[in-house]
Amino acid sequence: MTYIPSIAVKIFAKAPLPGMAKTRLAPALGDVAAAQVAESLLACCVRLSRQLPAGMDAEFQLSPAPQSASWQGIEFLAGSRCCDQGEGDLGQRLLRAAERGLTEADGVVLIGTDCPALTVEHLCWARHCLREVDAALIPARDGGYVLLALRVVNSSLFFDIDWSTARVAEQTRRRLRAAGLSWREQAPLADLDLPSDIVEQPQTFIENCAPLARYRGVDG
Repeated sequence: MTYIPSIAVKIFAKAPLPGMAKTRLAPALGDVAAAQVAESLLACCVRLSRQLPAGMDAEFQLSPAPQSASWQGIEFLAGSRCCDQGEGDLGQRLLRAAERGLTEADGVVLIGTDCPALTVEHLCWARHCLREVDAALIPARDGGYVLLALRVVNSSLFFDIDWSTARVAEQTRRRLRAAGLSWREQAPLADLDLPSDIVEQPQTFIENCAPLARYRGVDG
C-alpha cells in the first residue's frame, strides 16, 4: 500500500483592517481598498482550505487572536479552525506552528494568504514530496516563498532570516542545505504585495476582487 502522509496545513493571516493590511498596496488603492484586497485573499484561502482532501487539515494562524474584535464581520471564517499566532517575530511564529503541526500529523505545510495562484494541487504536490524528501518549497517571484512543507523541523530555517526581503528563499535553501535536509521545489509563483504585482495575479481573482478590477480598469 502506498504511504500517504497526513498533513497539518498552517495558514498565516492578518486581520484585513484599513491601515493594517496590505499597506504596500495602499498608495495605489487607498487604505480601505487595500484592506478589501486582503479580505478577498483571506476568503480565497478559506475556499482552498475547504477543498483539501482527507488527511490534510487546515488551521488558520490569526493575528490578532481569533477573539479580537478585529475579526468581527469576517463571517466566512466561521467553521474554520483558528488559533492565535502568538508573540514574536515571523520566524518564531512559523517555528511554533511547524512544531505544533508535526505533533498533529506526519508533515506540516506553512502558507500565507498572499498568493491566490496557490491551489490545492500545489499542496498535494508538497504532500507527495514529503513521502520522499524532508521539505518542499515554492518560492515567490519576489524572492520570498509562498509555501514551505516539512516532515522534520530545524529551527535554523526560521531564525536570522531577512523576512520580507528578496533574500528569504535563498537563505532558506542555504539553511536546508546546511542542515542536511533534502527538498524539492516548484517554479516561483507571484504573491500580491505591491501594485506592480497586480498584473501577475490570476484573472479570475482580479475579476472577483472589486478594488483590483477597478484598478485594472483604470490602469488598462
